[in-house]
Amino acid sequence: MVNLTSIFGPYLTVTKGGRIVQRRYTGWPGGDGVTAMHLGARGYSFTIRGRIAASGATYAIARAACDAAFGAMQNYLWSEPADYYHEGLTLLGAVFDRIEPVPIDGRQYLPVSGGCAMHFEVSGRALR
Repeated sequence: MVNLTSIFGPYLTVTKGGRIVQRRYTGWPGGDGVTAMHLGARGYSFTIRGRIAASGATYAIARAACDAAFGAMQNYLWSEPADYYHEGLTLLGAVFDRIEPVPIDGRQYLPVSGGCAMHFEVSGRALR
């Protein structure tokens, strides 16, 4: 089991969402409407919100470090389902569907003392 702070850093908030309902829709030529088959619920959604903070000799160096850290996080979009945990919450068979920056006051990067910070949001689903 992998600790989420090893991937997304120490500044995290993890929220477990609701169950994910699976449906399939079917239509026939010449027929009016569509039929829906309800296949039950499997897994649940989750959201991770966090912040990347990087320091450097200049703001440009810190911003490049933020970009590199964000790029490394995005590599997990293609990872196989795995088990993760964070502060007592366990995500079994989790996959990440979306990892994107969240602008604060219209700015993606925030200058902080001696560096740069970026907020992000991750959406995913735990399959079991």
